[in-house]
Amino acid sequence: MKKRNPLNKGHAVPIFIDRFGTEIKKLKVRIEETRNLQHRGGKGDEREDSIANLIGGLLPNVYKAIKGEVVDLGKRTSPQLDVMIYDSSRNFPFYSGATAVLPAEALLASIEVKSLLNDEEIKKSQIAAAKLRSLRPFKKQQAKSGMVGIDGDARYFHTLFAYDVAWGDNWPATVCDKIAEHSVGDYEGVEMVYVLGKGLVHPSRRRFLPERDETAQALTAYWVSTFNFVARENPRRGAVPYFSYAADLGKMWKKV
Repeated sequence: MKKRNPLNKGHAVPIFIDRFGTEIKKLKVRIEETRNLQHRGGKGDEREDSIANLIGGLLPNVYKAIKGEVVDLGKRTSPQLDVMIYDSSRNFPFYSGATAVLPAEALLASIEVKSLLNDEEIKKSQIAAAKLRSLRPFKKQQAKSGMVGIDGDARYFHTLFAYDVAWGDNWPATVCDKIAEHSVGDYEGVEMVYVLGKGLVHPSRRRFLPERDETAQALTAYWVSTFNFVARENPRRGAVPYFSYAADLGKMWKKV
């Protein structure tokens, strides 16, 4: 039987709980306040900008969280992403008008923000996740969900953040069912779903962590899962081929 990594065992370190837990609870309060922002849709949505700013505020300074799109060298594009996390010490976005555009090799994690999660929104999210999955960073197919890529194969961590759900007490099971129902091909799509004040769902494992107001445990788990992925994935990435995105500069050099 495979032994459990002792580092994965819960330790409940008091100083971590006190300091980090306080910051998470502050984050939860600030996110709750964004409920009152009118959901207008489109690129100027204040809610989505607020989530990007709040999530980004807890990340180490080298990481940025912005709203925009992703493009690869094959000119494939992602859907509009409400939160894109990347390492700003190594990479930078392009801009198309007011829209930030990241090279596919730079994106580490992404979040879609939903006011109300229902069947139609999950279907849209799974289609969007499949489109994101179709990108070819470094001109390679992405590593499968739950696996570490080899030879520099990139993988994205794509999740949903919802303010509410359309279902009752059994909503976690319904979310898992709907995500499976609307999956595209053999791709499972969305990796985690956090619903504000309700809890965190891991669809492929059919696991649910209920939220607790006093500890914000589900929001903590959501943030830690996102950060852990970003911290592991980032050093595996090669340099973004910005020259190739800008132009085929190799053909422009002349012999002297």
